[in-house]
Amino acid sequence: MVFHRKRKILEAKEVWLCPPKENVEITLDERYLKEILINKIVSVGDKISFNEKEKNKLFNSGFNKIFKDFGMDYLDEFKTDMDKIKVFKTYPKGKVKITKDTKINQLNEFPNEDGVPKSKIINIRKLPNLKDFFEVTNIDEIIKISNAGFFINKFEDKDKVIYIVDKYYFIKKK
Repeated sequence: MVFHRKRKILEAKEVWLCPPKENVEITLDERYLKEILINKIVSVGDKISFNEKEKNKLFNSGFNKIFKDFGMDYLDEFKTDMDKIKVFKTYPKGKVKITKDTKINQLNEFPNEDGVPKSKIINIRKLPNLKDFFEVTNIDEIIKISNAGFFINKFEDKDKVIYIVDKYYFIKKK
């Protein structure tokens, strides 16, 4: 008989969310997002569904109000793409419980395998001299810097991928 140890569910320090599929952009109202997610247990790859009441809170921004003023419902037009959001990354890894202290990070578009929004990437052919740049140890730092409005330069060869933003770079070995 084989016994498996039940893994303890830890409190999430950070959770990264993104749209459930490519070619969908979602921006959720952060005031309500955390309120809806508190006490949910999630892991990477999970798709979190929203009920009608939650969707109305999350997507009922001023943008939707403008559409309603013209007799159109933005939510009805795009409802199929807005039913869910995907858990892209958690810290710590594994099944985690979202608490009031969990930091919720949103990517409003589907990222590449490293968590970088595809519309932010500029592929470069020639790697600049990195001696004038500062190395960061985590791809999340590159993403945070890019959220300040910078594009991400990506250099790739057979051994590594290098992401460069402003004066910072991150190297990922293949």
